[in-house]
Amino acid sequence: MYKLNYGQKNLINFNDSNEVVEAIGYLANQRRGLTITAESYENKWGTELRLNFNNIDGMPSALRQAISAGNNSCIARLNNNEFVRTLITEFGFDSGSVQNAHQIRSNIPINYLDDFDRGYGLT
Repeated sequence: MYKLNYGQKNLINFNDSNEVVEAIGYLANQRRGLTITAESYENKWGTELRLNFNNIDGMPSALRQAISAGNNSCIARLNNNEFVRTLITEFGFDSGSVQNAHQIRSNIPINYLDDFDRGYGLT
């Protein structure tokens, strides 16, 4: 049901839709210290959409394999325009550091809610 592979450079590969939704639940939890940013730089092709993390404990492996080192404002980040755009447009994530987990969860089909809840609770 869900797309399983995202991006060209920082490829995110999920095995199945259950893993996708588990990752969505993980990202929806405020304990991650997740901030979604859009950055534009001169001499670049366009805007870079990023997930910045202050906590990666329990991170699902598909996400963990795609993260890179953070900078002075985060411990890790994920640069993948396609995936971040999907989080915003299909699941209801917002740019910035505040996510409405209830709203995001309402965008998940009922048969995947257990996967979302499992991801939300990962520590």
